[in-house]
Amino acid sequence: MMSVDIRTFKHESPMYAWECITLKIKDKNDIYLIIKNEEIMSQFIKFLIYSLHTIDGNRESMRPLSMDLFRKYKKKIYLRDNNDKDWEIDSMIKHQVMLQVFVKYRLMRVKMKISYNAHLKSYTILEIWLR
Repeated sequence: MMSVDIRTFKHESPMYAWECITLKIKDKNDIYLIIKNEEIMSQFIKFLIYSLHTIDGNRESMRPLSMDLFRKYKKKIYLRDNNDKDWEIDSMIKHQVMLQVFVKYRLMRVKMKISYNAHLKSYTILEIWLR
């Protein structure tokens, strides 16, 4: 394990916050990943959201929301019970929720970049916006 003093990296850091991700595995050690390529990071985040069914980083946290949306959508579109299209509806809902969660991730990434630039210039975020 390498110890790093972050004060030595005022202008040149080996990684940025938006390039880091921590995978928490139940009853095991955490896995820390640094992905410098933004497109690969985006694809990885989308994969995690979709495969873990998550909206907040916890496995299966999307399930109650997707089930609620599924029932509402099915009531609105199908008046009778049509199980042939259930998997298509479920897949569409998962995709829509994944995109909404991903947009929130992208917004968080922008906030981190703004904060980092303000830190480098020793300004507040408000001063960055006003200049």
